[in-house]
Amino acid sequence: MFDKKHSDFNPKHTVTLVNIILWIILLAISIKLASYVKEILYAFAFAILINYFFSKPVAFMTRYVKYRLISVFVILLSFVSIISLFIAYLVPVIVTQSSAFKNNLPHIVANFDISLVQLTKFFEHYQINFPLSEINRAELLNSLFKYVPQLDFTEIGVFASEFIFSSVYVMAYVFLSVIISFYLLVDGERAWQMFLIPFSKKITRHLVLIKDKVDYRLNAFLFGQLQVATMTALSMTITYLVLNVPFAIILGLAQFLEIIPVVGTWIAIIPCIVIIALTAGFTKALIAFAVYMFYSQIIRDNFITPRVMGSSLGFHPLAILLALLIGAQLGSVAGVIIAIPLLAVITSVIDYNLELSELKVVTLE
Repeated sequence: MFDKKHSDFNPKHTVTLVNIILWIILLAISIKLASYVKEILYAFAFAILINYFFSKPVAFMTRYVKYRLISVFVILLSFVSIISLFIAYLVPVIVTQSSAFKNNLPHIVANFDISLVQLTKFFEHYQINFPLSEINRAELLNSLFKYVPQLDFTEIGVFASEFIFSSVYVMAYVFLSVIISFYLLVDGERAWQMFLIPFSKKITRHLVLIKDKVDYRLNAFLFGQLQVATMTALSMTITYLVLNVPFAIILGLAQFLEIIPVVGTWIAIIPCIVIIALTAGFTKALIAFAVYMFYSQIIRDNFITPRVMGSSLGFHPLAILLALLIGAQLGSVAGVIIAIPLLAVITSVIDYNLELSELKVVTLE
């Protein structure tokens, strides 16, 4: 005879297993289908990100302006004006300093080689076999810098514009992203309500709650990362200007890479400190690094980041790093850009399901 528990247990787990297999198959089919229209999906993803960037300013403006369409135009026009001022006043400085950096590359490379020799002798003095003593330094430096002297920074803008306007596909998808984001800003709420029409009231309620979580996370992340990166770039630019180091503007603007979570800050600061050490001296590089460490560890992590981002994200650094790596593998730069928003959606869905499970447990108890 079979135990009643076993007779009830097996069908339940069989159904669960079938559901998991069906979901895996559905996910695999969705990924396969998405690969055929990935450019369109990228356009929609970028449009949604643009909508998140401007949704709060538009909502704020709508409090004082009756028509939302006017608010959208005012915010977008203000953004375009700021970008135009940036291009008019700051880009010439960036181009000048970039060209000077290119002309100084041979001197920087020579100083780097001298530093490697001195470092090797220092370790040899203490009878330590430094790995670089067995490496052909000339070959290493040539492999690192052989492409950089070919760059012409004065033609970067021309190259970018030619690339954009010479590709019909790029123009089409950029235009599509702008149009979609505009409609989302003007009438996104009605589009969301139309999306919910096919679903039942129970599913609609769940989707609305999940959307609220995603909105909260993405708004906190996008605006938080932007504010943190801006503060870091401003702080380090002022530091470089006070220290009177060469290429202060472009080195300071490089700190905007901190907008990439986890890895962006180190990708930006380490090359900057090395360049300062090779062009302005070890003392100024040490001062700049000390200022950065004081700012990042004391001011940014304890005052700025908690204030602008709070605890709303809940992303573990390893999860962020994994999402960035997967995004880069699947979609190159575009994949990196949309990796964190997708992580926010996945995390929100998981959190919501965990909250429902806990609520059910509490209700049963």
